[in-house]
Amino acid sequence: MMIKILIADMDTHLLKLLKVSLELDGFFVLTARDNEELLSTAERETPDLILFDLDDSFSVCTQLKERKVSSRIVVSAPNNSPEICREIGADGFLRKPYRTTTLGRELEEFLKK
Repeated sequence: MMIKILIADMDTHLLKLLKVSLELDGFFVLTARDNEELLSTAERETPDLILFDLDDSFSVCTQLKERKVSSRIVVSAPNNSPEICREIGADGFLRKPYRTTTLGRELEEFLKK
């Protein structure tokens, strides 16, 4: 069974790059461009892992946890903010910019926790 990942970002070019990269790593990838699409896709598809920006995450993370739509929520930001991620209830933190060569392995590690 393929691991299902939902990635949300307003940057459509980044979404396409991440989708292709993670699909080449063997993941089934869903994308969302905004919080509304993220929440509806997460509820409909119940992904194994959700990855999205810290900027969008304060209320979204709470809603995702309340709806129990994913086993893992990982938040990303351009600086080191793991303590903020814990405060909002995320399961993990990834620093931006992403490295497409290692992103798949990093997400697999979050799924093992």
